[in-house]
Amino acid sequence: MLSEPQQADSRSFAALAKDLGVQVSVFDPLETSGPEGLSPDYYFRVMAQNLANLKAAFEQSAQVGGAANE
Repeated sequence: MLSEPQQADSRSFAALAKDLGVQVSVFDPLETSGPEGLSPDYYFRVMAQNLANLKAAFEQSAQVGGAANE
């Protein structure tokens, strides 16, 4: 399950993820940022983190889906 940074600590996401047996990963659409957003490499750092989070989420999804199909 993916959430935006503003919702990462949301109890509703945590409860839903627990019920589904999945983890909550953060995906930052870059709609908001703090002063660090002015850094020249900010976009690339955030996109690299998004990629790592997506990869981890899809790997977990494949493991859960694979176990369900056995």
